[in-house]
Amino acid sequence: AKDRAAALRPCLSDGSVLVRSVAAHALGQLGDRESIPALRGLLKDENPNVRWWAVHALGELQARETVGDVAPLRDDADESVRRVAKDTVELLRRKP
Repeated sequence: AKDRAAALRPCLSDGSVLVRSVAAHALGQLGDRESIPALRGLLKDENPNVRWWAVHALGELQARETVGDVAPLRDDADESVRRVAKDTVELLRRKP
């Protein structure tokens, strides 16, 4: 899984919305905590699909240290991003 994750991380900065979205999803599924800083960066992506997958991946990674980064997305312009951000903040604030 580490090799796959290492190969996927550069895709988070790809020019394609689809590539960034799929990479964020895959890294969350792989449990790649090393991708957390790059996923944090995607929270400001111009595309709502990318932001959605970044938030979802941080939730899958149980990246509690990112709750302060995810919380502002509860007011995102996109309704689906607002919903996933709300759910993810609740998840990350739960006691382990």
